[in-house]
Amino acid sequence: MKFTELVAAGLILLVATLNLLSICVADGFAENTWQTLTPMPTARAGLGVATVNGNIFAIGGYNGSGYLSLNEMYDPVTNTWTTKAPLSPANKTAFAAASLNGKIYAFGKMPSTQHPYPYYPTNDVYDPKTDTWEGRAAMPQLIEGARASTVGNKIYVIGGNYTFVYNPDSDSWTALSPPPVPVTYFACAAVDSRIYVIGGTSKLMQIYDTITDTWTNGTSPPAGGYEGYSPAGGYLVGAATTGVYAPKRIYVMGGGNWMFPLDLNMIYDPEADSWVRGTNLTITKNEFGMAVIGDVFYVVGGVNYVKAYATVERYAPVGYGPLQVSIIKPQDYQVYSLGNDVGIDLFVNRPATEILELSYSLDGQERLMVDGNFSLVNLPSGVHSVTVYATDVFGESISSGKVTFSVVQLVTARPTDVEPTSIPTASFNPAQTPSPTPAPSIPEFPVWTVVPFAALTVLIFIIAKSHRVVVGAPETM
Repeated sequence: MKFTELVAAGLILLVATLNLLSICVADGFAENTWQTLTPMPTARAGLGVATVNGNIFAIGGYNGSGYLSLNEMYDPVTNTWTTKAPLSPANKTAFAAASLNGKIYAFGKMPSTQHPYPYYPTNDVYDPKTDTWEGRAAMPQLIEGARASTVGNKIYVIGGNYTFVYNPDSDSWTALSPPPVPVTYFACAAVDSRIYVIGGTSKLMQIYDTITDTWTNGTSPPAGGYEGYSPAGGYLVGAATTGVYAPKRIYVMGGGNWMFPLDLNMIYDPEADSWVRGTNLTITKNEFGMAVIGDVFYVVGGVNYVKAYATVERYAPVGYGPLQVSIIKPQDYQVYSLGNDVGIDLFVNRPATEILELSYSLDGQERLMVDGNFSLVNLPSGVHSVTVYATDVFGESISSGKVTFSVVQLVTARPTDVEPTSIPTASFNPAQTPSPTPAPSIPEFPVWTVVPFAALTVLIFIIAKSHRVVVGAPETM
């Protein structure tokens, strides 16, 4: 092998080794898969689900005991449930729920099993900070099987042949353009300024533009509507990813009717106006609640004919990447002046609510916990290294790889060619002192440019010595 080929091979091996050292492989939460979590304290279906500050609130619903006023909070980080203030003043099921500015809004209710089922256009608001409920302006019209979506600072309630927008700041309602085809018990999700009304009794994809107050049609879900045994149907539940941690898509799950539920998981691409199938629900059911935190879906409760479930399943959407953590600053071989703080800036591809533990190790010492970006202070002179570690709520752990930097005592001035003793102290006069001849300038090279050349020189020397190659000698064929 030629000398140049040996050098090239050595460099490739060195780079590959360094890359491998910086990668930590772990069994995490893979895309398009499900995990089972701690169940709710109370099994139920027909509940409202909403999120505030990374927590999931499961409100109301029904089971064999009747209609419920329960309010239970799930913490995804600790995988635990806490009982909160119940619905007031009455039990509630089959209502539309949405969150905005730290509060949860529950629109409409069916408070009893009495036939014919009574519905009411109520507007009950829950504040998790104070753990209290209050009544606000009721909906202008009773809507059965409605859905609610938050867009901007307003909440849109759609159902039947009505579209209303609620403004919490003014506690007022405004009527908007109704759906072209009336619909109930459908899946609903907001993406940017549009609200997608999917399936249900209409079997269609109807798209509402909140800016223009107009409706258009998209490609209908792969399987039909609510009546009979058609696959998708009513009791669908929908929610969307944000595009931050997984591609921006709408996920539509469940379906069927009250006697024959389905385990569908259908994925809609708003850009391509097309559908694909995801991994089905782990349990065949419908009338469950669904929440999204950090582009991860949580399916809560539900029913299969007469059996109500307390189950909680977590789903990683298609394209949901593995946990990543990296150090943005400092970069390798960066130099800092002694006495200055060294700021550590991090990148983690998870929201804070999904990070169970974040820590760092300085110079191989014991790990210390941090909440995010941090600073290293009072570092002594010398070469240092820092590594960051992260563990998410799915049990996946990874490290950033080691970043090396230096802390040095910088020299701020150069000695002159004039000896201090040549200037009489007693008669010193700056105006009469000739300017010393400037010392020849010495080019300064950053440390990070020197280290790679030094490493390359050592590598070439080792290879040359091991193969007894004399630089400049003719190559032996």
